[in-house]
Amino acid sequence: MGRSWDHSIIRIDPKILPDWWRTTCSAPKCRNPIEFRAEYRYITGRRGRISYTRRWYCRTHASRFCQKHNLTFPEEAPIETNAEAQGPPVSAARQAKGEALSGG
Repeated sequence: MGRSWDHSIIRIDPKILPDWWRTTCSAPKCRNPIEFRAEYRYITGRRGRISYTRRWYCRTHASRFCQKHNLTFPEEAPIETNAEAQGPPVSAARQAKGEALSGG
């Protein structure tokens, strides 16, 4: 039995992510552009703490994620265009750091 649950995946529009945010797939060695956001919860360590993760996948790895977790591939799903729903919560300090890195 797995120790993760609440798997979900949605199509996203990578054009609306901030300039400093990643643009390539989260899978190791994959440099394809992101098209999907996957999320799930899992239990960590001996104490059973619950953690949450969000991964950004290309079409190939999103398909594999769906197959592994018995999800419907969101091929025809509408693209999520709400920037707040796509990106992580960003503190003011981190946002300033990102703007400083991008020269903005």
